[in-house]
Amino acid sequence: MRNQFTLLDLDSQSQAVAAQIRGFTAHQILTWLAQHGTVEQSLNPMRRFTYLFTSGIGIRTVFQLADDGTMYMLYEHTARPFTRD
Repeated sequence: MRNQFTLLDLDSQSQAVAAQIRGFTAHQILTWLAQHGTVEQSLNPMRRFTYLFTSGIGIRTVFQLADDGTMYMLYEHTARPFTRD
């Protein structure tokens, strides 16, 4: 069941998270993440919303959502999409 998933680290659990959110809209993804930690939103200089997810144990991950719901993990000098097969 989707409700029993424990999310500790968005980055290292990205494949498992992708399986949980498969077919979700961007809004549904944000709602699901908020059930597993906190989600903060900010507007970056390129006018795209950037989100900070903090898990219940305090691990933080920055990401963006494309219009089609694809999540992009943001790192210091690169971004990588979630696996959403």
